[in-house]
Amino acid sequence: MCIDISEKAVSLAKAKGIKAINVDINNEKLPYPDDYFDLVTAVEVIEHLINADNLLSEAYRIVKPGGYFLVTSPNLASWLSIFSLVLGYLPPSYDVSLLFRIGKPLGKKIHLPLSEKPVGHIKLYVPRALREHVETYGFRVCLIKGVRLIEGPGILKFIGFIDSLLSSVKRYASGIILLAEKR
Repeated sequence: MCIDISEKAVSLAKAKGIKAINVDINNEKLPYPDDYFDLVTAVEVIEHLINADNLLSEAYRIVKPGGYFLVTSPNLASWLSIFSLVLGYLPPSYDVSLLFRIGKPLGKKIHLPLSEKPVGHIKLYVPRALREHVETYGFRVCLIKGVRLIEGPGILKFIGFIDSLLSSVKRYASGIILLAEKR
């Protein structure tokens, strides 16, 4: 089962046989009973939310006691973010506009079509802040690790190689993965 704010994404998921529903997790309650799931995931979602507290509250509500919540997010303190800031660019995982991709070290100004909006990373976390935010809602963090997020052809292949080396240090990893248990 999955949820998405995008009606297009929900339609595509349903076309592939996935049970999907349209929900704005910024504001809406999830249509599931309390203590329903053994595992809830939020993969590269939390950074897009204006109200991440609703996601965390709802995740806690619908996970069974002893069940798990898995969340991933870009790391604001990543080595690439620090390097970008030193060069006078925005971190690659941070957006200042919902209409344009601007100020990035590896890209030019791009106007995004309406079908791709909203795209912005609104809330960026460092590992400590993600841990504290999840724990605030009653979860016990079992694991928090740095993960590699960068891959691709050309220069991205080289950056991905560096990312794989540096992501072994949680503090500077390009991504964060956190696993928490409902007490």
